[in-house]
Amino acid sequence: MKSHALSLFLFFSFASCALKKENEPIIQDVRIDFEHLTRITGWEEKDYYTGRALRLKNDKQYDPSNRIVAEVRLKEKGDYQLWLLAALDEYDKDIVNHVEVSNGYDTVKMQLDPMRALNWRHGTKDFPAKLHFPEAGVYQLTFHATHHQGFNVYLDRFVLTNDKDFFPRGYANENPQDIILPPAWAFGVIYGGYTNQSETRTRVERLIKGGFPIDAYWIDSWFWDYTQKGHGPEGYIDFKGDLEAYPDVEGLWSFMEDSGVKSGIWVWDLIHKEGQEAVFADFEDQGYFSSVFHRTEGWHNKRKDATGGNVDFANPRAAQHWKQSMQPFFSQGLDFLKLDRTSAVPFLKAAFEATQELGTETQGRGFIMSHLHTTYDPEAKKYPTKWSGDAKITWSQEDFPNMNGYSMGGLKENVRMVADPLCATYENPFLTNDTGGYNFFGSDDMGDSLYIRWVQFSMLNPITSVFSTADNSTANMPFNFSPSAQEVFRYYSHLKMQLFPYIYTYAHLTRETGVKMIRGDGVNTSQYYFGNELLVAPVVESGAKTKRINLPNGQWIDFYSGKVFQGGENIDFAVTLDRIPLFAKAGSIIPMRKYSRTVELGNNHHLTLYIYPQEKTGEFTLYEDDGLSNQYMEGKIARSKFSYRRNDNALQIGIHATEGTYNNMPGTRQFTLQCHVDSRPKSITVDGIRKSFEFIDDGAVLVITTSDLKKNQDHQIDISF
Repeated sequence: MKSHALSLFLFFSFASCALKKENEPIIQDVRIDFEHLTRITGWEEKDYYTGRALRLKNDKQYDPSNRIVAEVRLKEKGDYQLWLLAALDEYDKDIVNHVEVSNGYDTVKMQLDPMRALNWRHGTKDFPAKLHFPEAGVYQLTFHATHHQGFNVYLDRFVLTNDKDFFPRGYANENPQDIILPPAWAFGVIYGGYTNQSETRTRVERLIKGGFPIDAYWIDSWFWDYTQKGHGPEGYIDFKGDLEAYPDVEGLWSFMEDSGVKSGIWVWDLIHKEGQEAVFADFEDQGYFSSVFHRTEGWHNKRKDATGGNVDFANPRAAQHWKQSMQPFFSQGLDFLKLDRTSAVPFLKAAFEATQELGTETQGRGFIMSHLHTTYDPEAKKYPTKWSGDAKITWSQEDFPNMNGYSMGGLKENVRMVADPLCATYENPFLTNDTGGYNFFGSDDMGDSLYIRWVQFSMLNPITSVFSTADNSTANMPFNFSPSAQEVFRYYSHLKMQLFPYIYTYAHLTRETGVKMIRGDGVNTSQYYFGNELLVAPVVESGAKTKRINLPNGQWIDFYSGKVFQGGENIDFAVTLDRIPLFAKAGSIIPMRKYSRTVELGNNHHLTLYIYPQEKTGEFTLYEDDGLSNQYMEGKIARSKFSYRRNDNALQIGIHATEGTYNNMPGTRQFTLQCHVDSRPKSITVDGIRKSFEFIDDGAVLVITTSDLKKNQDHQIDISF
């Protein structure tokens, strides 16, 4: 746990310091995490579902003495907007709480909406929360919360800014180069389940036979105690696994490797004493536990009476000993880990390094999936693949999040987690979810419609994971649903695999620019940009026949029909169950590749460029690396620019020479150009040589296929109309 030393982060941004005009204001953001302050009265530090915050101690009655004082230093006088990341721990639409903030000269009262989830508050667009500071200098901000009986207020962090255009974007934009990219295969489709050895093999075989892509599969917590259905405490964690359920795990993982599927297991940061006394004593005798305690809750502790030891991952010797204890699994063929119970950075670091250093197929780029608890810690961005928690199998969960039932939202809430910048969860650049929902938690919404809508949403995410509780008879595996649901799963999972060049480019851009792949507009919480070129509008209501969509300015093209829509307004878009509304921005170039069952079995040697030349010009720069090593951190990245220019009678497409290289990069590439044009062309040339083409009248799509083109040269396609 961090010490309570004052942690003040000042961020100054200038368009150009050299060109700064006289009297031009300095843009300043002051950002402080509440739990790092020293002057706190009536509040306590508390872990929350997305991180760590301060919570009012007095949970039974209002106490007017509660105070938080933060000291800030401002470079300029003036009006500053106040943004507050806060939550209530209960849901009641009739309850209103406020946080009153004063700087000694001015006071503002911010209303906390009746919502349990951590969200940014700043008043309204027309009436933002503002404080006036008469002079530059040091100020003390006092935070005071009104408090109704039985309700707790959580305060996570605040931003004080004189930037009128400020909007929360998440932690990715702060030192984004710290982000470690997941391996290329992680951007395919990942599955998990509570399966023994034979069930795991059968499930993987059924997915492959059914035409469903599968890049990875992890065995969840029952790996340690499958015979007792995960009851524990025996097996948690004995560094052996359930040898009865997995008699030849090396053979299982060898089968997975031969099938092109990465292997993973679930693990947490605790070792039970009961059932693995020797392992427990080994860690305890060497002082490798941060604490030893009596467990009375029943999670993998059936008798509710066990001794647990928290591994002290902050101790380098303890972390190294844990990694060495995990090493035999990696020698047998293990590739990645799914973490549970905590996402403390020392645990993330040790688990990631284990996959990185011990995995036989990583070439240095490890992979872990963890809870999203650590958004408050800047170091967490080094291990950015997280999942949203135990999602509820339902369309929408009104009391999200329900910490008593550990239900972390239905479909609607999981869309909002990635699409709404006001959500604390929005910060995570590679946030995945349990496609289809994890557990019922009292819901009876399970069915084809909900599953189909969830699949459509999840496949248009950077990381896709399909998983469910053992109590769900379908396990959310596509082959357990109707033929029509299976077909939808195939369509969108295949589309995701084809979009890999586009998705992986934006993974690199996340690290290069700090801008997430999925971005929301802060108003419409169930639609989002997927990169700059695509707009996705998941359907989150049962039986919906239309979807209200806000099309941004410009023109937008229906991805399926090619119909052009004028932006800048809301439309009521007709929807069918088999399609999620998906639009391409006019002027876009979207690179796709041939479908392959796994990312690693595919390649970018033949790309299809989907071109929407409704604007005068357009371009896209493709990013590529070897997908497995860390050489991208040293600049081993290839960038290939594609562009077009058009006028009334001609369309000129440029395939520019690739800049940069990576290990084993091919020297040539073939292209299919699929252009959405208004009329049949008269002639086409590729590098001056006349070329045949196909024109599809229905949809007005022009298709041109080139021979292999050298990457170190510029190439030009001229189309005349």
